Amino acid sequence: MGIGKVLGGSRSEWREAGASRTAFPSGAWEREEREKRANTGIIVALPVECRSLGVRLRHKGDGVRLPSGVRVMLSGAGPDNARRAAETLIEQGANALVSWGCCAALQPELRPGDLLLPEAVWADGVSYAIDPAVRQHWREGLNLRQTPRGGLLVQSASIVADAAAKRALAQRTGALAVDMESGAVAQAADAHNLPCLVLRAVADPLDFTLPSSVLDNTDADGNTSLPGLLLSLACHPGQLPALLALGRHFGAAMDALKQAAGTGELACRKT
Repeated sequence: MGIGKVLGGSRSEWREAGASRTAFPSGAWEREEREKRANTGIIVALPVECRSLGVRLRHKGDGVRLPSGVRVMLSGAGPDNARRAAETLIEQGANALVSWGCCAALQPELRPGDLLLPEAVWADGVSYAIDPAVRQHWREGLNLRQTPRGGLLVQSASIVADAAAKRALAQRTGALAVDMESGAVAQAADAHNLPCLVLRAVADPLDFTLPSSVLDNTDADGNTSLPGLLLSLACHPGQLPALLALGRHFGAAMDALKQAAGTGELACRKT
């Protein structure tokens, strides 16, 4: 089952639907749910993360519409970009929001490629709970070979780059992982009384520190300059092992997201 079949409707509608599903003939239920889910908006921070959904977007604010009616928008990294993308999708008629992409582990048991379906997202001192019915429908509707973790995801306004910073954040919040967008998406959904779902794949484990060559050549939207990265690597060749490890970690996260999405069913058309 593909992305377009797993989310839609207001939060109260989801609770009511979950409670009364057996009262519907199967065909009528599927038609009603398909209509609700057609206007789901998926917010993705980075172009490479969009590819896990089978779409290619290059510039912040670009979007595509899948045959199912689901919209995917490239937001750029960070909470401000994610908030703008969420509000734009809502203005375009989205009746549910999904935050999709990678995260950094804050607990030692999480490994690259592990999936998270958080039960709550922490941002700006507020915890936003994900409706259990939304999470259950998502788990049933996606191609999940692994059991995703629940728990708490925390949003950071900046990259949490090194192991010490990740450990400190974990101690303060008790969160399993951190990203830079999901809190803003959850805030927008909450403000408009819409259901929200977060799916994240672990890219870097707790004890991994991002190489400075990556940090120094990544802009505010999360885009990395390849020429700058290569020049930095030429000046600091000792960072090569960490860069190669980062590539492996990120590849594992992308593989997990692609598998979850059922990419083969996600042929797209531009909006």
